[in-house]
Amino acid sequence: MKLKIYITILLLLAINASYAQVGIGTTSPNASSMLDITSTNSGLLIPRVSLVSTSDVTTIASPITSLLVYNSGFAPNGYYYWNGSLWVQLAVGSNADWSLTGNTGTSSATNFLGTTDNVDIVFKRFNIRAGYIGDPTYNLSTFDSNNGNTSFGGNSLVNPTVNVGSQTGVRNTAFGVNVMPGLTTGQRNSGVGDFALFSTTTGNENTAVGVGALFSNTISSGQTAFGRNALTSFNGPNTANIGNTAVGFSALRNTVSGISNTAIGYEALRNTTGSGNVGVGFQAGRLETGSNKLYIENTNADANNALIYGEFDNNIVRVNGTLQISNPASAPGYSLPIVRGTSGYVLQTNGAGATSWADPTTLSITETDPQVSSVTTNVVPKWNGTTLVDGVMTDDGTNVGVGVTPSTGNKLEVNGKTKTTNFQMTTGAATNYILQSDAAGNASWAIPNNTLSVVRTTMSGAIDQALTTGGWQKVTFNNVVFDTNAEFNTGTNRFVAAKAGYYEVNAGFHIKTNTSTNLFSIGVRVNNGLYQETGGNHTGSGIASRNINCIVNLAVGDYVEIFVENTLSGALIDGYSGKTFFEVKQIK
Repeated sequence: MKLKIYITILLLLAINASYAQVGIGTTSPNASSMLDITSTNSGLLIPRVSLVSTSDVTTIASPITSLLVYNSGFAPNGYYYWNGSLWVQLAVGSNADWSLTGNTGTSSATNFLGTTDNVDIVFKRFNIRAGYIGDPTYNLSTFDSNNGNTSFGGNSLVNPTVNVGSQTGVRNTAFGVNVMPGLTTGQRNSGVGDFALFSTTTGNENTAVGVGALFSNTISSGQTAFGRNALTSFNGPNTANIGNTAVGFSALRNTVSGISNTAIGYEALRNTTGSGNVGVGFQAGRLETGSNKLYIENTNADANNALIYGEFDNNIVRVNGTLQISNPASAPGYSLPIVRGTSGYVLQTNGAGATSWADPTTLSITETDPQVSSVTTNVVPKWNGTTLVDGVMTDDGTNVGVGVTPSTGNKLEVNGKTKTTNFQMTTGAATNYILQSDAAGNASWAIPNNTLSVVRTTMSGAIDQALTTGGWQKVTFNNVVFDTNAEFNTGTNRFVAAKAGYYEVNAGFHIKTNTSTNLFSIGVRVNNGLYQETGGNHTGSGIASRNINCIVNLAVGDYVEIFVENTLSGALIDGYSGKTFFEVKQIK
């Protein structure tokens, strides 16, 4: 055992050179190396380690900087060294790095700038982030990956919750310095220009183009600003349908919480704090602070000097200047006066496109008053071509007569034949009614025969009705043969009048063979009151039958029923439909 140790020590000493270099396979290691391995048919075998990631510090605990291994774990496999914080793969292939002075021999089909793993790209200048490219795909349910956010410019979209897999803001675009630096859950926002949408955190679908555009907005959605400092002070609530639109330098600049404003033009509606305003033109409505106003102007003129001013809530449109209809320089155009004129003045035209107010007493109007030759009281005059003479119409202030003096109670009385192309008399009218006359010639609307009520009901024929008690008992008719206006109710065995008028009632019944000599009667009841009856004692042999016929005057809702009277219970009403029946017919 001691011999083996001595031999090993001698071998190690033999390896060392005089300058402390180590040689393996050579007795003269190169002076510039600590270790010189020489071989013509063997290589150096680096330890093979299965790493799990570039940040793996578990497989090899506490790795020291420059530690070299062959990674057989995560892809791609190869030689990796520890740089103090990550495992870095040694260059693969020949000259795989991109040159800072340009590259040659590249192919657009295979070469690219970017990553081959699921990691976002960050661009920096002076070690400050100036650009960011995330995963262009996203999932609407889980909001995984970077959800398609894109930013270029220092401090844009830098909030950590926007740039990691757990973020919820999607499809935001930021170009410029300090664009949406604090965004958290906001979605589909677009900011172009330094400090555009600077304060936005949870607002959605805002568009800001220009330095400082929508600078103060935090949670509001649907705002549109184009131009430097457009809507820069706005910071309204996150409520539906509140979008403002500002196009132009400082348009809607001082609007803080107003909604539904539209400003187009340099400093248009700059100081507006209200809502629902529209300003079009250079400084249009610049001094307006109210709501629901309209300005079309190219200066900061007020409501009394702007070319066009309006109030949406009061439906007012004002033109502070000359209003022209078409071009007054040629027909058919003309212009209206810009002053209100004097009371009693009339509007006149010179026929060449100009109009003005004029005192009618100064106008030279040639007119000959017609001679009035009508002298009869209440007679309406007519023009005979030369003068006004008595006409055929008389108007007493209450009634009018044509060819006759009107009589009391007749608004219009005509002596002679009349002709009209569109006659209308609304009183008493109803669909399908006809016009009828009484003996005095008075017309009225009446129900035509084809809409009169006609009803026949019977018993079913299969079941007889027993008269269980003495006295009056209602007959049950459960089979409607016909009913033109649906007026018979089988539940109550009543005919209920839908129209007022005169009705003929016809009914009858048969008692099956009976040997009694009792009284049998049939009665018509109207509104539960006996209206008419027919009766007599039975002969004591065979069947008994009774019939009744009468005319009743019914109002709407009045009802008619058929009752049978007998003095001894036990008799049977024959259910045969040809023997027991109830008929109602409207006759007028």
